[in-house]
Amino acid sequence: MTAWNPRYVAFARANGRTPEEQNAVDVAGTHKLEFILWIGRKWQEFAESHGCRVSYWLRIWDHNEFNKWLGVANA
Repeated sequence: MTAWNPRYVAFARANGRTPEEQNAVDVAGTHKLEFILWIGRKWQEFAESHGCRVSYWLRIWDHNEFNKWLGVANA
């Protein structure tokens, strides 16, 4: 059994798929490009919801809060 990155699991769920189903789609075509674009958009939404630009220096707090905002567990 693969241990999936919780953010990738959230991405798969956002696409109505399991991580395994999403991985099969990604491997067959985009090679995770869609995930990279999606997670970047989510970081931007998160930063804007906190009154920041996405380009500001990220701290560990930001990652923990981002994970909560995204609805995934912290590692």
